[in-house]
Amino acid sequence: MLRLVRIADALRLRGYNAAVDSEVHLHVTDDLLPGNRGPLVLRVRDGRAEVTPGGRGEVRVSERALASLYSGFATPATLQLGGAAIEGPDRALADLATVFGCGGPPWMTDFF
Repeated sequence: MLRLVRIADALRLRGYNAAVDSEVHLHVTDDLLPGNRGPLVLRVRDGRAEVTPGGRGEVRVSERALASLYSGFATPATLQLGGAAIEGPDRALADLATVFGCGGPPWMTDFF
Protein backbone atom coordinates (compact mmCIF):
# COMPACT_ATOMS: atom_id res chain seq x y z
CA MET A 1 0.00 0.00 0.00
CA LEU A 2 1.48 3.27 -1.14
CA ARG A 3 -0.02 6.75 -1.42
CA LEU A 4 1.96 9.56 -3.04
CA VAL A 5 0.98 12.63 -1.06
CA ARG A 6 3.20 15.16 -2.86
CA ILE A 7 3.64 13.61 -6.30
CA ALA A 8 6.13 16.11 -7.73
CA ASP A 9 8.40 15.81 -4.69
CA ALA A 10 8.10 12.02 -4.60
CA LEU A 11 9.07 11.75 -8.27
CA ARG A 12 11.96 14.18 -7.81
CA LEU A 13 13.39 12.37 -4.77
CA ARG A 14 13.06 8.79 -6.05
CA GLY A 15 16.14 7.06 -7.39
CA TYR A 16 16.27 6.00 -11.06
CA ASN A 17 18.49 3.84 -13.22
CA ALA A 18 21.51 5.94 -14.24
CA ALA A 19 21.30 4.56 -17.80
CA VAL A 20 17.80 5.98 -18.36
CA ASP A 21 17.49 9.22 -20.32
CA SER A 22 13.83 9.93 -20.93
CA GLU A 23 11.08 12.51 -20.71
CA VAL A 24 7.44 11.68 -20.04
CA HIS A 25 4.52 14.12 -20.15
CA LEU A 26 1.98 13.10 -17.52
CA HIS A 27 -1.45 14.35 -16.60
CA VAL A 28 -2.20 13.17 -13.07
CA THR A 29 -5.71 12.83 -11.69
CA ASP A 30 -6.25 12.78 -7.94
CA ASP A 31 -9.72 13.02 -6.42
CA LEU A 32 -8.43 13.66 -2.90
CA LEU A 33 -5.44 16.03 -3.19
CA PRO A 34 -5.90 18.96 -5.59
CA GLY A 35 -2.18 19.83 -5.43
CA ASN A 36 -1.39 16.56 -7.21
CA ARG A 37 -3.72 17.18 -10.16
CA GLY A 38 -2.70 18.39 -13.57
CA PRO A 39 0.00 18.10 -16.19
CA LEU A 40 3.66 17.71 -15.39
CA VAL A 41 6.84 16.77 -17.19
CA LEU A 42 9.05 14.06 -15.69
CA ARG A 43 12.60 14.24 -17.07
CA VAL A 44 14.99 11.49 -15.95
CA ARG A 45 18.72 11.54 -16.64
CA ASP A 46 21.80 10.23 -14.80
CA GLY A 47 19.70 8.63 -12.07
CA ARG A 48 17.91 11.87 -11.15
CA ALA A 49 14.57 13.40 -12.04
CA GLU A 50 13.40 16.90 -12.78
CA VAL A 51 9.68 17.54 -12.43
CA THR A 52 8.09 20.66 -13.88
CA PRO A 53 4.45 21.66 -14.14
CA GLY A 54 2.90 21.78 -17.59
CA GLY A 55 3.70 19.78 -20.66
CA ARG A 56 1.52 17.91 -23.14
CA GLY A 57 -0.09 15.52 -20.65
CA GLU A 58 0.23 12.59 -23.09
CA VAL A 59 -0.17 9.95 -20.39
CA ARG A 60 -3.26 10.35 -18.24
CA VAL A 61 -2.73 8.49 -14.99
CA SER A 62 -4.55 8.30 -11.67
CA GLU A 63 -2.67 8.72 -8.41
CA ARG A 64 -3.31 5.04 -7.65
CA ALA A 65 -1.85 3.80 -10.92
CA LEU A 66 1.12 6.15 -10.52
CA ALA A 67 1.84 4.71 -7.06
CA SER A 68 2.01 1.20 -8.55
CA LEU A 69 4.41 2.41 -11.25
CA TYR A 70 6.47 4.41 -8.76
CA SER A 71 7.01 1.35 -6.57
CA GLY A 72 7.90 -0.87 -9.53
CA PHE A 73 4.98 -3.14 -8.67
CA ALA A 74 3.23 -2.92 -12.04
CA THR A 75 3.90 -1.99 -15.64
CA PRO A 76 1.64 0.35 -17.62
CA ALA A 77 0.41 -2.66 -19.62
CA THR A 78 -0.44 -4.62 -16.46
CA LEU A 79 -2.31 -1.64 -15.07
CA GLN A 80 -4.31 -1.27 -18.28
CA LEU A 81 -5.20 -4.97 -18.29
CA GLY A 82 -6.41 -4.61 -14.71
CA GLY A 83 -8.61 -1.65 -15.59
CA ALA A 84 -6.53 1.00 -13.83
CA ALA A 85 -6.83 4.61 -14.92
CA ILE A 86 -3.85 4.97 -17.24
CA GLU A 87 -3.90 5.76 -20.94
CA GLY A 88 -1.65 7.26 -23.55
CA PRO A 89 0.30 6.57 -26.72
CA ASP A 90 2.15 3.25 -26.78
CA ARG A 91 5.56 4.95 -27.05
CA ALA A 92 4.90 7.19 -24.02
CA LEU A 93 3.71 4.20 -21.96
CA ALA A 94 6.86 2.28 -22.94
CA ASP A 95 8.98 5.26 -21.86
CA LEU A 96 7.11 5.33 -18.56
CA ALA A 97 7.86 1.64 -17.98
CA THR A 98 11.54 2.29 -18.70
CA VAL A 99 11.68 5.28 -16.34
CA PHE A 100 10.25 3.31 -13.43
CA GLY A 101 12.24 0.17 -14.23
CA CYS A 102 9.12 -1.95 -14.40
CA GLY A 103 10.40 -5.45 -14.83
CA GLY A 104 7.42 -7.19 -13.33
CA PRO A 105 5.98 -7.52 -9.88
CA PRO A 106 8.35 -7.72 -6.93
CA TRP A 107 8.91 -11.15 -5.45
CA MET A 108 11.04 -12.98 -2.97
CA THR A 109 11.85 -16.60 -2.32
CA ASP A 110 9.97 -18.29 0.48
CA PHE A 111 12.72 -20.11 2.42
CA PHE A 112 12.11 -18.99 6.00
